[in-house]
Amino acid sequence: MTRRRNAARSLPAFAALIGAALLTAGCAGLPGPGGGTAGEAPAGKPSSPQPEQEAEEASEESAEPGGAFAGGQAAWGMPAALGDWEMDAAGENGIYNFTRENGCQVTLSQNTGAEADAEAGLTPADAVDAIMDRTGQEVQGMSVQAGEAREVSAPDGTAVVFETRQATYTGQDGVDYTLRAGAEWIDDVELVVMTSCPTAEWDTAQGDFDEFFDETSVEVLPG
Repeated sequence: MTRRRNAARSLPAFAALIGAALLTAGCAGLPGPGGGTAGEAPAGKPSSPQPEQEAEEASEESAEPGGAFAGGQAAWGMPAALGDWEMDAAGENGIYNFTRENGCQVTLSQNTGAEADAEAGLTPADAVDAIMDRTGQEVQGMSVQAGEAREVSAPDGTAVVFETRQATYTGQDGVDYTLRAGAEWIDDVELVVMTSCPTAEWDTAQGDFDEFFDETSVEVLPG
């Protein structure tokens, strides 16, 4: 069954500063729980999601840059039915943010410039490190470790795999939070995925995150 996609219409309402952007394009802030004043959004040209396109061949392995996306540009494909999720950012500066009443959220971003970062010797892991570094500047008692990988479907039926890091910290509001962040570069596009919750909600929220990403994809836009 083909899934339809939609997008949000307003700016994020959260105040934490999570640094996530193309590193050589200017590291900047994304919305997240429990921090201070939000920073500027990442530089770059966002792309609007389009209906997913069928690919001619499928691979048994995860999607490789330039494979399922050859001749086009990678972009997030958003769920059509959000259920208990509410969109409060919709593609402005390449940021999409989704929240729930329990304080959990999903933040997705997309921007161009990854090829220049790769030429400078950087990797998607460096983008994740930047997220954690910027977050750590705004919160207390931050601890970071390797996180569980997040897979998101690609147009040819394979998966784009986001290797992640996971952090726990105490926000400026005195609440403990858990954040998981990952990044992947597909040709010139950097895709970032972040999930976060009050730590008390983190374990029980994993099913909600899984359902959200079952209805999310990485699409290919015409080049």
